[in-house]
Order: sequence, then structure tokens, then C-alpha cells
Amino acid sequence: MVRDHEGYGSRYSDLTGVTLTIRGKQHKTRTVEISPRVAAEINGRRKRSDSEYLFPNRKGKTSQHLLQVLQRLAKRAGAKFHTELHKLRKTGASRRYLKGVGLPTLMQELGHESLATTQDYLADVRREDEAKKAVADADFVPKHRLVSGTDGD
Repeated sequence: MVRDHEGYGSRYSDLTGVTLTIRGKQHKTRTVEISPRVAAEINGRRKRSDSEYLFPNRKGKTSQHLLQVLQRLAKRAGAKFHTELHKLRKTGASRRYLKGVGLPTLMQELGHESLATTQDYLADVRREDEAKKAVADADFVPKHRLVSGTDGD
């Protein structure tokens, strides 16, 4: 779940299993979980290349064409929507959230400074358990209580 500019120029410092440590905004580091398949691809590329970039070009330098590659893939797949790299970040975060990953964890993985930012970022994503709770909360009607006695009113 790297940001666009992190994908272009990011150097990865550590890949342990499926946990990738990247350097992002303001040179801060954070860890993100990736799929075993992506981890295997990164490890395979590391064996073939000395590049320190997360997404290197054929010469081992930072790739500036990720968006074009993504748009070509989307076109070949027949996608009928606007394609941009940031949508992959949001899709990854949304899928992890729907699978039960907590907001504090996602906040760290996304590199957000506050939980409110992460909540805003995922505001249009609702887990099934949250939707059921919202319906149950909406159905709650407090019982009227009769108050006996006077209090001087």
C-alpha cells in the first residue's frame, strides 16, 4: 500500500516473510504486509538484480512508467473505469479492512498521522459486522419511563 511517489522512487530496506519495510513520506519508515505471491516476486527480482528500488526499470533505476504499465494492463483486461495508482493503495487498504484488519494497524501501514485520517480514507467501506451493528443500533428505541412525584416544576 505504497503511495504513488513511494512506488516510483522507494527503496525497500527489508523484506521479512510477507512484511515489507519501506521508506516513505519525510523519510519515515513503515511496514506493510504484502501477499506471499508479491513477496516471492520481490525476492525473485532481488536475485536477478542489484537494484535497491521497489519497482526498478530494466536498468535497475527507478521506474517512472508504473502508471502507463497499469493503464495498459487495465485496457487489455477491458476495464471501463479510470485507472490510477492510488486506487491500488485504497483497494489494498479496503480489502484488508474488510478482512478484519483493525484501523490502528491500517493507519500505520498507510503512513497516516492520525486515526481520523484513516477513518476518512475508508469512510465508504463498511464491514458486514459494522453494517449489522448500525442496523441494530438504529432499531433501538428506548422505553418511555414514567416519572412519579414532583420536583417542583
